[in-house]
Amino acid sequence: MTSIKHVQSHISHYTALILRLLWVLLFYTISRFFFFLFNFDFFTVVQGEPNWYVIIKTFVIGIRFDLVSMIYINSLYIICCIVPCSFRNNRSYKKISTIVAYYIFNIIAFATDYGDMVYFRFTEKRLAFDIFKFAQTEGGFLRLIPGFFKDYWFLFLLFIVMIVLFVWGASQIISKKPSSPLVMKRWYIKNSGYALLTLMLMFVGVRGVNPRPIKLTTAGQYTQYRNEAFVLNTPFSVLTTMKSNSILPCYYFDDDTLKTIYTPIRQYNADSIFCQKNIIIIILESFSAEHSQYFTPELDKSYMPNLDKIAQQGRSLLCYANGKRSMEAIPAILSNTPTIMRTEYLSSAYSCNAITGLPSILKAYNYHSAFFHGGNNGTMHFDEYAKMAGFQHYFGAKEYNNHADYDGNWGIFDVPFLQYVIRQMDTMSLPFCNAIFTLSSHPPYTLPDDYRNLLSNPQQEIGIRESIQYADYALGKFMEEAQNHTWFDNTIFVFVADHTSQSFLPYSRLRHYEIPLIFYSPKGDLPNLQTSFAQQLDIMPSLLQLLHYSKPFFAFGNSVFEPHIPFAINFSNESYQFITDNKVFIFDGQKTIMMYDSNSHQPEDLLTKEAIPEKEDRLMRAIIQTYNNALIENRLTLKRYEK
Repeated sequence: MTSIKHVQSHISHYTALILRLLWVLLFYTISRFFFFLFNFDFFTVVQGEPNWYVIIKTFVIGIRFDLVSMIYINSLYIICCIVPCSFRNNRSYKKISTIVAYYIFNIIAFATDYGDMVYFRFTEKRLAFDIFKFAQTEGGFLRLIPGFFKDYWFLFLLFIVMIVLFVWGASQIISKKPSSPLVMKRWYIKNSGYALLTLMLMFVGVRGVNPRPIKLTTAGQYTQYRNEAFVLNTPFSVLTTMKSNSILPCYYFDDDTLKTIYTPIRQYNADSIFCQKNIIIIILESFSAEHSQYFTPELDKSYMPNLDKIAQQGRSLLCYANGKRSMEAIPAILSNTPTIMRTEYLSSAYSCNAITGLPSILKAYNYHSAFFHGGNNGTMHFDEYAKMAGFQHYFGAKEYNNHADYDGNWGIFDVPFLQYVIRQMDTMSLPFCNAIFTLSSHPPYTLPDDYRNLLSNPQQEIGIRESIQYADYALGKFMEEAQNHTWFDNTIFVFVADHTSQSFLPYSRLRHYEIPLIFYSPKGDLPNLQTSFAQQLDIMPSLLQLLHYSKPFFAFGNSVFEPHIPFAINFSNESYQFITDNKVFIFDGQKTIMMYDSNSHQPEDLLTKEAIPEKEDRLMRAIIQTYNNALIENRLTLKRYEK
């Protein structure tokens, strides 16, 4: 029998290169297979098409994006192999270039793919380059890695096995030993031609017949919007989002037309006397609406009974988060500064823009303000943002100064920290405007021992629902104690989540953003709601109206206590999602690529059946144009916008 090595000895230099690149493509397909297995619940089959056809079609289309990733990742290795110089046959040169430019580069790329199999469940989009900025900004990110290895050890083991197979298979592809060319000039000419041809093929592989390289939104041309992540691969997503996080100006309308469609200038209660009530905004980590029986009646039990009790007493409505990360939520809630772009506002080139936070506005009325977050100081730069937004004080784990209540990962457990918040508020002059951001329902999920002992099974595994129950328990203790303090009755409370968490219900793109929003006054004197849903951007305008603030101010959102056309907007997978009371639009910056019924959690694309409503389309474009241009021109305040 002919030995493997004997066969290998007859493989030419270029044949070996091609086989190794095909080997990489094969492992991208294998990664997509495992991505399907881990996340199949998120995959949507088009009505009328058999499951097997849609899945096979997804794999075939995915090869196009795998080809681009393969070329990008292996470009250095390809160049090392095709360089028309005789030193490319040197044993040390081949060994070093193969180890560094082939094995290491591809292993790193595969690592992002396998890591995304889990991370996708939380974000429902492929990782982008901003994850590295997020890791750098979020102080405790690196400390979470051991916890993820512990929770998903099987995935790590699978990755190791696949890498071993990848290295073993690639190492079997050995080209024959090159013979010394008889005529060097002819050898150089021939191999220069091969190199030029290879570079041309690489160019075609990346761009195809298009004048521009393919990007994330290209996937929408081949599959449903909800299935784009299954067509893409994570290295492609990371590499194609590496460019500057700056945005481009929009010119859908001229200035005069734009003003007739949308303006970010708000003014309420022009003739009213200002009402000096205290403000407490409690931002609840990962409190998805689906964990609340009040907002999701079909649940057998509520995982946030204390919040549900408050919801029954206050003005409560379904809210859509303006993002999927805490860094996107905090500015949207407290300074009406959303992230409607690729990179979080706080990590973007515009993070030093002038903004108007709620405490800045209320300072003119002698309000005192503080931002409370039990996390390690510096986490996601919340302390720096709080100062920019106008908060006079910041209280974090450093100020708490009791390591006994540290959760081992992020900061202080919610129960003791929220009691600490009450003690600090007792020392503040009235009126005050305070923001509180909870912590304990953030992965990795840990609970204090005294609370574990209250569980029916103290040894049970702790997940998102158990941690939410603990955070809700902390909230209940906070409200129970707060009502005994003099400032309680004259306070307007706002309860809202920063973003959703992992879902346990059937896949729904809208549910991916659904969070609770509650306005609560112990006196029960809040006006009736004037809208069917809200977004985080509506919180600041709503509070200013409740306080009878009569001056104009800059805000992208609207008051929920004032009649208006409701909408919500967020950005994901290189596309805008614009939600109205009956339609959802997916917009790529040029055209609407999908439209569906906002009242259905399992919607079908309506673009083939209905025309895009002109009124909603114009409003969506006007909001995006206003946001982009105001961000670029540093006009996010009333004074700057009116210049």
